[in-house]
Amino acid sequence: LLLARAAVRQKEMAVRLALGASRARLMRQLLTESVLLSLLGGVAGLLLAWGGVKLFVAANPFNVWQLEQVKTEGHVLLFTLGVSLLTGLLFGLMPAWQASKQPLVETLKEGSQSVTLSRSQARLRELLVMIEVALALILFVGAGLMMRSFRQLQTINPGFSTERLLTFKISLPTPIYNERAKVIQFHQQLIERLIALPGVSAAGASFEMFAKDVPTAILEIEGHPMTQTGKDIEIAWDAVSAGYFPLMGIPLRQGRLFTAQDQLKAQPVVIVNEALAKRFWPGQDATNKRIKMPNILDDGAVIVGVVADYRRRGLETEIGPEVYIPVEQFGLWEGQWFVRTNVEPLGLATAVRQTVRQLDNQLPLQRLQTMEQTLAERLAPRYYSTLLLGLFALLALLLAAIGIYGVLSYQVRQRTHEIGVRLALGAQPRDILVLIVKRGLILALIGLTFGLLGAVALAQFTTGLLYGVSAFDLTTLITVTLVLLGTAVLASYLPARRATQVEPVVALRYE
Repeated sequence: LLLARAAVRQKEMAVRLALGASRARLMRQLLTESVLLSLLGGVAGLLLAWGGVKLFVAANPFNVWQLEQVKTEGHVLLFTLGVSLLTGLLFGLMPAWQASKQPLVETLKEGSQSVTLSRSQARLRELLVMIEVALALILFVGAGLMMRSFRQLQTINPGFSTERLLTFKISLPTPIYNERAKVIQFHQQLIERLIALPGVSAAGASFEMFAKDVPTAILEIEGHPMTQTGKDIEIAWDAVSAGYFPLMGIPLRQGRLFTAQDQLKAQPVVIVNEALAKRFWPGQDATNKRIKMPNILDDGAVIVGVVADYRRRGLETEIGPEVYIPVEQFGLWEGQWFVRTNVEPLGLATAVRQTVRQLDNQLPLQRLQTMEQTLAERLAPRYYSTLLLGLFALLALLLAAIGIYGVLSYQVRQRTHEIGVRLALGAQPRDILVLIVKRGLILALIGLTFGLLGAVALAQFTTGLLYGVSAFDLTTLITVTLVLLGTAVLASYLPARRATQVEPVVALRYE
């Protein structure tokens, strides 16, 4: 835009030179104007950033990025000032240089020479517009892929029921709960008291759901050739309550579930998921097989049941083989509790706190919330990252549209005399419209071509951020391209429409 503005002011600069202004003085004037613009833009950007942070803090219930700690401090102001000054100098230098080097006599002359000189400078302006379009497309493709990926995550079935489910975490201090029997007793008593609450249908516990790091162990299967090769097979495992699977709505596929008889001194038993059963016993009954897990089940345990797979490790994590051990035999010092209710879950929060305090008034409840809130919390970082990227893409789209509009507006002004001649010789307004819009579309198409190439080249860096969507997703690429193309048409149409309203008589007198 500064380049186009400087080209429009060529004759003004030539007059100033003719009246005695030095070329250095003209450069200082243009640089001062561009720096002033950039500083004003920096102040506006700083205000928008301040308001944007406030908005994100208000709309960020899970405090994804600890935004309340972000403050407009001195180093932020200095950084903004530095970027603004650098922007003004960088983008004001080229127009100022061109304006100071223009030939004085030729510029003061009327006629086609000035047009020829302007055309020789137009390539740089159009190149910048094409770069804007290309960068906007790359950002928009990234935002589009992230949005599709987020929608894919929202449609994933976690494998368990999340409705009317209240959750909280408890950590038992080992100095007090220093024996496995004490931990198991606390566990059983708390379940009994929770189930006795009005509006509660079931209660249970396991290790933390959707934890970043889940417990793993080496799996050994007695007599199975796959575990006798000398290569360790590492699997995830969990300790769950006897009624955990019915509580969570996870169906049983083979065998039985844990019962009250699976106590500390009873025969060690485990339940496995379908992924483990299909991997080691495809098409067979996995029950009554014996497994070992060093440091967890040193003496081995019998598989008594197989349950359906569910996404305990997160919606984005692929389901793998898992083993489940009864809390009544193993204990659970630190875990997540689940309370299935017949009423609004958060309405029982106070009663649940009081129940825990009756057993041990020194135990704090952590993260008391519904399972829907837990899922939303896990998806929040991806949601806000997608939202930010989408906002940046919209800004890039706006800049590209302004660039196209600015260049074409200058060209319309530059070609006013030519347009008047065309109209005087019989050209229809639609012909002028097509002429101007066509130029804008050419700039946009070239920029889109390079943008698509850039998006494909950068696809390898976005693959790890996506779920269920390919980095080369054709739907996203086509949609984004059409959106940018439509924006380019709109940005081209406005100056083109103004060109069709040129009066031939006025245009023929235009200098």
